[in-house]
Amino acid sequence: MKKWFNSYLCIRSICCALVCLPLLVHAVDFGTVKNYPKIGLAFPNLRQPQADPVPPPEAYTYIRVEADNLTKVDQFKPYDLWYRRVCCGRWFDLSGNQLILGRFSHDLPVATEEKVTREAFEQFLDTAKLTSAEAEKEIKVLVEAFSGYKVGTYFKLSQSGRALSAIYAFTCEKTNVLIYAFHPSKMEGDNDPDWFCVIVEAPVVRDISKVKAQVEADFLGKIDTPSRSSEEKGVEVEELAVSKKEQYPIDMPDNPVRLEARKSIENYDSWWIHETEGFVILSDVCSETGKPVAMELRKTLPLLKKAFATLVPPLTLDQDVAIIRIFQRPEDYVNYVGRDKAWSSGLWMPARRELVLREVPSTAAISKTLRHEAFHQYLSTAYCLLVAPPWMNEGHAMFFENVTLNGKGKLVFEEDERSARLLLENLDTLLPILPDFMKSSYADFYAGTDAQREMKYALAWGLVYYLQKGVPTESKATAKTLLQTLGVELADTQDYAQAMERVLASLDMKDFQSSFKEFWVQRRSAAKKYDPLK
Repeated sequence: MKKWFNSYLCIRSICCALVCLPLLVHAVDFGTVKNYPKIGLAFPNLRQPQADPVPPPEAYTYIRVEADNLTKVDQFKPYDLWYRRVCCGRWFDLSGNQLILGRFSHDLPVATEEKVTREAFEQFLDTAKLTSAEAEKEIKVLVEAFSGYKVGTYFKLSQSGRALSAIYAFTCEKTNVLIYAFHPSKMEGDNDPDWFCVIVEAPVVRDISKVKAQVEADFLGKIDTPSRSSEEKGVEVEELAVSKKEQYPIDMPDNPVRLEARKSIENYDSWWIHETEGFVILSDVCSETGKPVAMELRKTLPLLKKAFATLVPPLTLDQDVAIIRIFQRPEDYVNYVGRDKAWSSGLWMPARRELVLREVPSTAAISKTLRHEAFHQYLSTAYCLLVAPPWMNEGHAMFFENVTLNGKGKLVFEEDERSARLLLENLDTLLPILPDFMKSSYADFYAGTDAQREMKYALAWGLVYYLQKGVPTESKATAKTLLQTLGVELADTQDYAQAMERVLASLDMKDFQSSFKEFWVQRRSAAKKYDPLK
């Protein structure tokens, strides 16, 4: 019937970001029954459940040139959008057990195209609402698509639980995975309840027969359908309020990124959400730590965005919303961004429109990282997701990272003291490699030891600091239009390597190297007083 998702069955379609956790019990353990009002069910979750939110869908962006303006068109794999629509929540516990709950409210999309726009997918959803009878007929196909596993025979359990009319148990290709589909007898305000699917994955060392008995007795057997008007609000994400006074309206409230971000954590009471201009902040960090970060972001972000646009003019009129995800546990951050980025404290992930951060010891440090990554978010949108050269991208992020707000509410561009010291100590060594450095790829930029990476960041910051605070004060600077020309060439070539080749071909590199050295050796103190926003 539906063929497009078959390729997902050889691997898990979406992997939970789990760490190697100690095995504390001999089987799965469930807590007390809690109401999940956004789902419409009450059930016992894993004991001490840790939330594992589904990441945003990866966007595949295509560029259009219309009336000398770049615009972007985002497309997505239909499965990614469907999975996020039907997934209610994912949890794991400290013993390595996983629980994933899905609701089969909509049919699988027919594979007419490999990738679709959100608009096309929403049009499909208008005609894809499943009745319970339709879902039951397709239940095996739906279970395989949702779980990412190949399932075999399935049978109806004799014990349906007090609130369930039917439970199907599925055999699975993995012996440590249990999969069930169940149908509530009734749900508040719904005369034709949806079918649900629950997946429980236990560590391979578990006695799966004991796990099976516990799941059927302590989870399925205790599911209930409480009234939505129940006095107990139940398990919901906390909406972080940072001010008791004026509440500022957010921009683009119905933007799909905002809607998906809200849904992705709506059933996790260990997470909080705060929305502000251009951003949605999601975190499982203590909310008291999050409040000052959210307050500073709301205060400084409008000023920063104006500064971004002034010093690095946009190539497109497109606007976007970004997700900021702050992890409490460093291991969760590393598993989310990948081991190759374990050295980082924050990353901008453009395909997901997401800033991902690890919690750091102080609010000031988090805010500094946020300013750094916020520029990456701005540049990604302003350049229509065209990739800028790494020195220009990372150099500006560091340039804005060191911004402070003075008593008059104005941005002050401070030096990065450590980068300045590294640059000056190694200036004669760095000058000869400047042309190759400006043409380097991201793989080259991020490669090497921590010390080598730090040196590259210092040089990138030094170049941007010179271009933004030194070149404007020079009467005969050869690089006055370097950044502007780079933007024009990037829009034309849509390739940063080609764009950089063109820029350097028109630049007197010897003169540039000489001026760069003179600035750092002789004119650096004067630049500290220069305001690039004037």
